[in-house]
Amino acid sequence: MGNPQITRMLDRLATLRRDVAGAVLVEMTLLTPLLVLLFATVGQWGLIFYTHSSMESAARAAVRELAVGDAHDETNGTLTNCASISGIGADGNASAEQIACNQIAGLFGTFSVAATDGTGGHGTDARVTLEVERNSIVILDPMGLIAPSSSFTVEVTMRNQNPGK
Repeated sequence: MGNPQITRMLDRLATLRRDVAGAVLVEMTLLTPLLVLLFATVGQWGLIFYTHSSMESAARAAVRELAVGDAHDETNGTLTNCASISGIGADGNASAEQIACNQIAGLFGTFSVAATDGTGGHGTDARVTLEVERNSIVILDPMGLIAPSSSFTVEVTMRNQNPGK
């Protein structure tokens, strides 16, 4: 008939082919790193979008106060770290920068803020700029897909509404 060693070897191969014990473990071992990377990337993008949305909201609130005259600029358009803001505008009232920094205080990141009231009176533009360093909010970027710039910036401009300015 045939060589008994070859027959035994073919029988063992056939048995191994039918044996599926451990297949799920191998599949899970191969897929787990990919799933972890996928979920971490989705979480990272969520953090970036949440931070950007919060920065826009904070800048909008600050520029609104600046435009109606309830707050004044402290930095006169110069980007300053939020930790260095005193909170007092030139006239002794609350500064627009402090309003913005207070709203983003609970977020991850190193933020800088600048505000200017336009100083041209009614009809000029009030502007608030918020900036966060990219490296302080981007934790995971394995493929370099997240903005290669060094920071994320939000700038909101509103026409001054206070005729007394």
